Amino acid sequence: QLQGRASSILEEMRKASQQGISETAPPADAPVELIPASYEDAGPYEIDESVAVKLALENRLDLQVAIGSVYDAQRDVVVKADALRAGLTLGGSGQVADTDEDGSLRFDKGQYAALLSLDLPVERTRERNEYRNSLISLEQAARSVQSLEDQIKFSIRSELRTLLESRESLKIQAQAVVVAEKRVRSNTIFLEAGRTEIRDLLESQDALLAAQNSLTRAVVDYRIAELELQRDLDLL
Repeated sequence: QLQGRASSILEEMRKASQQGISETAPPADAPVELIPASYEDAGPYEIDESVAVKLALENRLDLQVAIGSVYDAQRDVVVKADALRAGLTLGGSGQVADTDEDGSLRFDKGQYAALLSLDLPVERTRERNEYRNSLISLEQAARSVQSLEDQIKFSIRSELRTLLESRESLKIQAQAVVVAEKRVRSNTIFLEAGRTEIRDLLESQDALLAAQNSLTRAVVDYRIAELELQRDLDLL
């Protein structure tokens, strides 16, 4: 699909060259106008930035793991806070050995014991330290999530810009191939007419080969940028 898009761009450049559009040059003193990149011929992964960030935050497994660590830290804080409270323990035991003639148990002749213990919050140094450590761990987990979210947003925005730059580079390299092809044709005609040397034709052919290689690299760079975006969206 990407190779077909590159071929389509190259064909459009060739048609424009045949119509003489590429030969029209502005005056030397004309002001420089930077034309913003258009999204009309954007690729399938050049989506809106807000949509891309939303997809990444929903699908990234490492982010879900980090959020789960925050929940674990919150539960640990609750457990450590509960350890600072007073404790009341009620225990008991019973033993029945006698039975009636029919084999039924005699609960009225059993032995029973009960235990009631009260743990007052008098000395809680260890528990207090564990509670403070759990709060620190919770803050660290929350900061890790925020840092990872910022990193994901930065990566997505950067890769969308890389996609746009790669597509514009693809257009430029396609135009360079068209110019190099015109130069080869012109030098071929001039050589047949005796108006140039074979060295000029060979140099133009080398320039055409270099332009074609640059176009291929631009196609590869665009595809790599697409794969990197899919990877960071966790959709690869």
